[in-house]
Amino acid sequence: GRGAVVAWSLAGLLVLGAAGAGAVVLMGGDDKKDNASSTSTNVTSTPTTMGSAQPQQPPAASAGPTGAASGGATTTKPSSSSKSTASASTSTSAGPPRNDVDAPKDPSALKPAAYAAWKQIKSAMAAQGITLNLNSGKRGWVHQQQLWDQEIAKTGSEEAAMHLVLPPQKSMHVQGYAVDIYPEAAQVWLQSKGSKYGWCRLYDNEAWHFEYNADYKSGCPARKAGPWE
Repeated sequence: GRGAVVAWSLAGLLVLGAAGAGAVVLMGGDDKKDNASSTSTNVTSTPTTMGSAQPQQPPAASAGPTGAASGGATTTKPSSSSKSTASASTSTSAGPPRNDVDAPKDPSALKPAAYAAWKQIKSAMAAQGITLNLNSGKRGWVHQQQLWDQEIAKTGSEEAAMHLVLPPQKSMHVQGYAVDIYPEAAQVWLQSKGSKYGWCRLYDNEAWHFEYNADYKSGCPARKAGPWE
């Protein structure tokens, strides 16, 4: 009987010891779990700012087209796109001359110096029995523009039109220094003697066209094939 009591006592101690060890293990596990939870709770993430995209600024307002007027409309000035240049006596103009008139049949509409020289050659020809007639003298800007546009429509290009007509900004008819004359006798006379009065034939292809320049009194410039040169 006594041996059995001792055995049961030892068995009880073993059971109690095992229970205590299990409790310790369980408590330690809970502590680790609580510590891990606490650590996880205390850790906060800080967003990085490196490499983050910055907001783009709106594009600057356009300054508008170059040469714009105050009202927003672009301004342009007239020009000729032709590659040809005017003759030596031709001065270009960006617009109609002041007090522009269109009187191609009236020699008095020429510039004063040209008109004075016209009267001189008319008298000189009359003294030799030659009648001088004016076919076209001072033309207005609009008139010349119409002739220019018509010739372009007829020939198909500015280069081809330039063989017989110049645009208004290059025409000495518009400036009041050019005349187209007839008959042939007057043309021949003026070609041979016109330089004395400041009148010269400038183009091979226009026997009727003469231009006035006071400098021509010392000699006419070399003739060109036509107005396109």
